[in-house]
Amino acid sequence: MKKVDKKNLVIVLLSLIIVGCAGYYLFGHEVGQFVHRWQNPHMYDPEETVDQSASEAAYYGHPDVADAAYSCESLYFYGDVGYMTKGSLRDQRAAAAYNRLPDTLLLIRYGEEIEQAEQKGVNFYETRARFSLIETYTDNPALTAYLRLAEEGKVEYLKLLPNKRGSLEVEDECDFRNKYADYFDPGVSWMRDTPLAVKEILSDYFRSNEGSSFTFVNDRRNTTQVYRLAGFTGLNRYTNQPKQELAVVLTEKNSTGNVTERMIVIGFDDADKGRILFNEVFYSKILFTVYENPYALPKEAAPLTSYATPAQQLIEIKTNSNRHPIYLYYDKEFDTMIRKTFSPEDEESH
Repeated sequence: MKKVDKKNLVIVLLSLIIVGCAGYYLFGHEVGQFVHRWQNPHMYDPEETVDQSASEAAYYGHPDVADAAYSCESLYFYGDVGYMTKGSLRDQRAAAAYNRLPDTLLLIRYGEEIEQAEQKGVNFYETRARFSLIETYTDNPALTAYLRLAEEGKVEYLKLLPNKRGSLEVEDECDFRNKYADYFDPGVSWMRDTPLAVKEILSDYFRSNEGSSFTFVNDRRNTTQVYRLAGFTGLNRYTNQPKQELAVVLTEKNSTGNVTERMIVIGFDDADKGRILFNEVFYSKILFTVYENPYALPKEAAPLTSYATPAQQLIEIKTNSNRHPIYLYYDKEFDTMIRKTFSPEDEESH
């Protein structure tokens, strides 16, 4: 009897192993996706619908973009402007057509998808990499003609010019989402056009413990009252041009009841190194106005003309809980934005 029991036990165990192997073969991919979702919940929206996935695919012009979260194979440009230029001529019989085409064939913007072509062994972030396009640019006949030559093997595919640091501003799907797209939507023009230097500082802040509970304002307030690029620290002394610095209101995510918002000002030194110059919490909704120079301020704030230079833009903050506006101006000595209010007693608020 005991021998029969052991034999049956062995048969049962072997059957379980066979069934398990077959199940893993058939459903292993789905199990892997489930584990990936469980380990990386930030990469998935639990309320995402098929329609949302389809709309994302339509935006990027590629039907597989919704599945790229697993493969990470799609490539996205994350810089300000990307210059797509001609590669080398491969077939001298195409020289006349090649020479008629302009060197720069396309300008791409933050959030546009490209794909690596040829030389698959070359890392996509190296300057030797060549690229093709996902989206079809029907209004660019020169580009269409060039890509046709590339498909025929007569020319190399497109080159992406490197940035000032000599690197290509391209990330794969996962890195692009984690670093930028989770915070800056390519479909929203002011987010797309936020300078990369500002994006990097803000995305670092959003990933910090303090910033992770905040996001951009998305209500009836006018964008110019909660987001504004301006020159708060004055002109760049090397170029004598205004800097692209940012004043922005961030609001607490999923807030219920009491409102919590932050006013953030990001500035740059003459070497374009950025830092947060002002970061303050307000327990009410806020709006701000940027004044082109100290002389454009309201009469009550006229004393600020003695603190700020004509090239500096100043900020007026209003809340629905404070009677008097708050003014911000840049103090070069302490490299920070100074907060000042004007009341009948002309008190300074810190």
